[in-house]
Amino acid sequence: MAAPSGELELCAHYTTARGGAPVAEDGAARYEPEAAALVAAVERAAALDLALPAREVALALGSSSFGVANRFEEWWRTHDAAIAATRRAADRSGEAMLLAGLGQLRYSQDRYGEALTYFERRGGRVHPRVGRLRAALQHGSRAGGHQRLPVRRPPLTR
Repeated sequence: MAAPSGELELCAHYTTARGGAPVAEDGAARYEPEAAALVAAVERAAALDLALPAREVALALGSSSFGVANRFEEWWRTHDAAIAATRRAADRSGEAMLLAGLGQLRYSQDRYGEALTYFERRGGRVHPRVGRLRAALQHGSRAGGHQRLPVRRPPLTR
């Protein structure tokens, strides 16, 4: 038997193990056909009181494919189901992480009042966005509507 040559053969494209179908170049496109199954898996795991897997998959989806593709309904459903399971399991840490995820969801939807509520409900350390959200909400109510806060930038130095 000959020893390995140490050379690598590079391919122009990669294939999956099933049938040699090419893998999508866009990483988010890979999850598109599986989104409904992923949501169902989280909801089923939560219904079976499998709090840890429900929590971990929901958090991964919220911070990756669902967050990037603005799949807000799926993001909400996975986090809602996983929160119910973590509460039944008395997993306060998991619940706090998922509440922060819902806060991030509402923040991404420009629903700042709701985002602030979720960030505050998570307890423990104050989420970094809480202060900015409070200021934005106060500024918007004084200005009579939704307005952007001026961005504080450090002075330019030479």
